[in-house]
Amino acid sequence: MRILLVEDEEILRVSLARELTRAGHMVDAHSRPASALVAASEGVFDVVVSDIRMPGMDGFDLLEEIRAIRAGVPVVFMTAFGTVRDAVRAMRLGAVDYLTKPFEVDELLALLDRLHDAPKAARLSAPPRGRALEQRARVEELGSSPAMQRILSDLPLVAASDEMVLIWGETGTGKEHLAQIIHALGERADGPFIKVSCAALSEQLVESELFGHEKGAFTGADRQRIGRFERACGGTLMLDEIDDIPLPIQVKLLQVLQDRAIERVGGDRSIPVDVRVLAATKLDLEELVEQGKFRRDLYYRLNVIPMRLPPLRERPEDILDILTRIAKRHARGEVLELTDGAKALVQSYAWPGNVRELENMVKRLVVLAPNGRVEAAHLRSHMAPPRGHAPHTSPAPSAEGYGDQMARVERDLLVRAVEQAGGNRTRAAILLGIPASTLRDKLKKYAIDV
Repeated sequence: MRILLVEDEEILRVSLARELTRAGHMVDAHSRPASALVAASEGVFDVVVSDIRMPGMDGFDLLEEIRAIRAGVPVVFMTAFGTVRDAVRAMRLGAVDYLTKPFEVDELLALLDRLHDAPKAARLSAPPRGRALEQRARVEELGSSPAMQRILSDLPLVAASDEMVLIWGETGTGKEHLAQIIHALGERADGPFIKVSCAALSEQLVESELFGHEKGAFTGADRQRIGRFERACGGTLMLDEIDDIPLPIQVKLLQVLQDRAIERVGGDRSIPVDVRVLAATKLDLEELVEQGKFRRDLYYRLNVIPMRLPPLRERPEDILDILTRIAKRHARGEVLELTDGAKALVQSYAWPGNVRELENMVKRLVVLAPNGRVEAAHLRSHMAPPRGHAPHTSPAPSAEGYGDQMARVERDLLVRAVEQAGGNRTRAAILLGIPASTLRDKLKKYAIDV
């Protein structure tokens, strides 16, 4: 990595430059912030490692000046005056970590390795304004129905705040897409957007993934790991499928949200984190609270701003518009033209997989529909019900509760996906866009034997 090192203490500066160079990094070391700024304006660096207390200009002012020149460059602070106030200010300004002198060089090297492995380059290559405008354009992809307009009208206010948001919606409704828009339209747009799927992690791994761990914290922990909360400092952390987070971890998560500080597994140092948290759930958390599967206090902490994304079956007027926008992204300039029969079939289908299922179908049509003309016959294979099951239609009011209808639709979708995958659970999970572990649990829930 190309490192801009700023340290006024000569012995430490020379020592760090030597050790970092030995580790394979390219180091440009400076004793004064003014010369470091000149270097930043003339060259490109992957990370800045800077002292805070320096004559003439402190590290915070240096950070602001460097960000004006190189927006998004990661900054690591180091200081002998380690106070919580300085740490919080550093995180708010966008520092990725805060090291208190004296520290082991291995700790800094481990942090640099994490920064090198993190996929930040593509995310930070465009200026914040460009990313925000791109997300503004994608707002339209969510739909223009009255149900969606009520959500979209609140977006500017939601994005401008720094409060926690709980996004509730079925699988495939676009929860991550909405979270990215909230991030990109807010004041943290120039910071990282980090997502973690709680369902994809075991109880043994989720704590380390969220909060990080120290070297030697457990068997196999051969180096320090920076968790998602630290990586998201100065930006947004999306906790996807929060309904799947284990109860023991819920207690620790609540404490972190209250204290705005984490403690790595195996560590004894409280590390302040300046993060906006967006949580997403496919289930009604209130019901999980009543069932004793989700902590009530954590639910109230997360549910400051609730946003529910309605499924496609509740807004059929959006389907054709969303289909057209998806097609423009995947058809390489060609336009899909649906016959009247195809349009009627698309709008009458229940879309249990929502926008994700619609996107998968569009990708298939781009390949299979000749000259972009889509007949009803092209759609029936996708929408045909599995053997022994009734066709999908938009649910009509009946004595059957909406919860029962949703469960029936979900079960039919699972059966159809498994059959289409020839009984291969891994392929079925890919078709559904869910983790294999989630598919396994759902098959067990509905007693589907494959």
